[in-house]
Amino acid sequence: MNTDEYDYIVVGGGSAGCVAAARLAQAGGGRVLLLEAGAAADLNPETLSADGFKEAFANDRLMWDRMTAPQENCSRRALYAGTGTGMGGSGAVNGMVYTRGDRQDYAQWPTGWQWEDVVPVFTELEKRLRPRPRAGSHFTDLFIRAAQSLGFRRKDGMNDGDLNGVIGYNDMNYAGAFRRSSYVAFVRESPPKNLTVITRARCQRILFQNKRAVAVQYERDGRVGVARAAKEIVLCAGALETPKLLMLSGV
Repeated sequence: MNTDEYDYIVVGGGSAGCVAAARLAQAGGGRVLLLEAGAAADLNPETLSADGFKEAFANDRLMWDRMTAPQENCSRRALYAGTGTGMGGSGAVNGMVYTRGDRQDYAQWPTGWQWEDVVPVFTELEKRLRPRPRAGSHFTDLFIRAAQSLGFRRKDGMNDGDLNGVIGYNDMNYAGAFRRSSYVAFVRESPPKNLTVITRARCQRILFQNKRAVAVQYERDGRVGVARAAKEIVLCAGALETPKLLMLSGV
């Protein structure tokens, strides 16, 4: 069993994990480890291409296919709940729509995470992501006009937090023929020297000592490794894998 020590360990190289790992490495100067269950992006070029999502969704190297339990309010049908894997996570296989969301959603979050609190953070992230307005199309214009006939208000600019009853063109996170995921913007373009990325590392559990998370046990190429964290472990494994990892760790 291999054991290495870092200052910070980030589990999950998706949309949040890439930002967290890069910012920790740039801010603190300590050793940061980013563990990702999927493969490196160079082995999955469709995750770097603006039109690669068409192939990515049909690729089991990039999608973890899951079905929900039967849903009572959907005629007891099981629904698809797949997520992306590999560097960039679901943000490397989705349709590249960029939105900050609605201020009403943040109003339900704890103090310190309201719309006014997060806008400066969005602004800072967007300097690296560089989202741009979506190009117009005849079909989308027809759809927007149809929505207007039903009472929706057309709006230019969908990132001011007021999305109730409006319709318009979203921003997109690509530049030319290339996707600008958080992996590309925060890790690939200017990788911090003190950031180590290990791909194909499936985390098995968090190890605790006196109720403090101190290490991550993971499997890679059939071998088990342990990475120890001198300071913190940050879980960014997604909405489904993060709670699963906590449960496997006895939390």
